Amino acid sequence: MPVNPSSQLLVLARKAACAQSLDPALVCAVVEQESGWNPWAMRYEP
Repeated sequence: MPVNPSSQLLVLARKAACAQSLDPALVCAVVEQESGWNPWAMRYEP
């Protein structure tokens, strides 16, 4: 199911990518894969 990130998150991801000289599409793809653009996503570790 495609997720539509909020414009604020998208802008933040693109700015972070440019600041690190990374491809914004790559950074957005990683965010999509790892958290689905959920700003509250957390990794569970027992």
